[in-house]
Amino acid sequence: MFERHGTVRRAEALALEPDLAPQGLTGAGLYSDGVMDDARLAVAVGLDAAAHGAVLHSYTEAIGARPADAGLVDVLGRDRLSGAELALRTRCIINATGPWGDRTRAALLGSLQPGSPDPAPVLRPSRGVHLVFPRLVRSHGILLFAKSDGRVFFVIPFGEHSLVGTTEVEVVSPLTDDDTRPSVEEIRYLRAELARVIPKAAEAPALAVLSGVRPLVGAAGAVGAA
Repeated sequence: MFERHGTVRRAEALALEPDLAPQGLTGAGLYSDGVMDDARLAVAVGLDAAAHGAVLHSYTEAIGARPADAGLVDVLGRDRLSGAELALRTRCIINATGPWGDRTRAALLGSLQPGSPDPAPVLRPSRGVHLVFPRLVRSHGILLFAKSDGRVFFVIPFGEHSLVGTTEVEVVSPLTDDDTRPSVEEIRYLRAELARVIPKAAEAPALAVLSGVRPLVGAAGAVGAA
């Protein structure tokens, strides 16, 4: 059950989260939000699909496609664990490969139409980096704007730890493995903003660095606003 939103004065904000930097703090807004375990959701969707007749192939990559009879298509796959190859006949291909969508589309179209040019990318992927620390807050998530660039910055509960984020760096599509790796600059940015909000965290060691790529659809203008 979500609680009602509201505001508190400076003293109450510091009572709720005593480790907040008091300098410049005049008050805070309070609201409720929810979180989702994306990995468990993906598993739940897969199990539900299997219960309705779908055949699941995990750790299997699409390596090509070829025309089949009656307007159908054979999608060729390879099991990344055993190396075994298989062919799946279908009338419809759903490209749900996220930030790798342009690469998947080019590979499948290239095998269906040999010699044709690669299709123009439709994605503008954006990398986001997060740091995991020992718990930095009591029970609240902290959301504010970064001083250096005005972007949204947060420190939120993450199990028994705290998750600090996020960054926004545009990467080129089709995506490469290097594009998924966090940069030193991104980590320094997060640590500097964290130290401004929670000074005691300035020297705290990060337990982990998480990096993900958002499959944003290409459009005019800048990416960075997440």
